[in-house]
Amino acid sequence: MFGGLVAWPVSDHYGRQAALIVGGIPSLAGWLLIANAPLVTGSQAGFLVVLFSGRILAGFATGWSIFCASVSYYIILKPILSYNSPPLRSVLIRGVASFQG
Repeated sequence: MFGGLVAWPVSDHYGRQAALIVGGIPSLAGWLLIANAPLVTGSQAGFLVVLFSGRILAGFATGWSIFCASVSYYIILKPILSYNSPPLRSVLIRGVASFQG
């Protein structure tokens, strides 16, 4: 959710493609933290801090990329959905919803 709120002004100012590219940075950082969390030595608390930090960054990046991709789907399908064909419209909307999860 928070990633989408931050991605909105970034994609408006720099464009969706640039926003998706920049959104990969926190995703990469989050997954690197998650992957390296078992390497943290010392205490259990240090392991959990690194693990949860990675999860937060990865979740932020997921929200960011879902926002940018949803806007792209809408822009691509807007001319098709404007036709007065309810069966076609419902098939396309269900198809897009299945891609988004």
